[in-house]
Amino acid sequence: MENKLTPASEKFEEYLKSIGGLINGHFPDRPNIVSRYYCECGDGWLPLIQELIEKLIAAGWNKEICQIKEKFAGLRFYTNGQTDECWDLIREYEEKSYNVCEWVQGYACCVATMLKLTGINDSAIDELFHSGVGSIEKAIAAGVHENDLEELKKYYK
Repeated sequence: MENKLTPASEKFEEYLKSIGGLINGHFPDRPNIVSRYYCECGDGWLPLIQELIEKLIAAGWNKEICQIKEKFAGLRFYTNGQTDECWDLIREYEEKSYNVCEWVQGYACCVATMLKLTGINDSAIDELFHSGVGSIEKAIAAGVHENDLEELKKYYK
């Protein structure tokens, strides 16, 4: 599948560029991170991550990041040594992520989360979202109730 940026990804990358990118915490001599693909999660969390980055910078964070990802259905935001204020912000936003759909911005939970819980991997979910309504049948075959797919059909046609 082609790596085509969604509007949410494009907006997030524009933001990263506007702040000069993030510093790679493992390899600080490499170019700053301005790619959305450094965040190993769905688009639904990008606004949450951006808000966290903004608050961390305001709290004095040096923009050094080791990893941003989904783990156990929650956001993980790994940095090198931080102040207690920064750690508190990170914990707050990791906790917030449990109430925000990783895949569809603006939803507390969605079909993508249900698909994930049935064992379908992230790349299959991404393919499902970008391959059209015909793939809805794949979700039903995977055990997601048909009624739960109505919201998905509105956004992914």
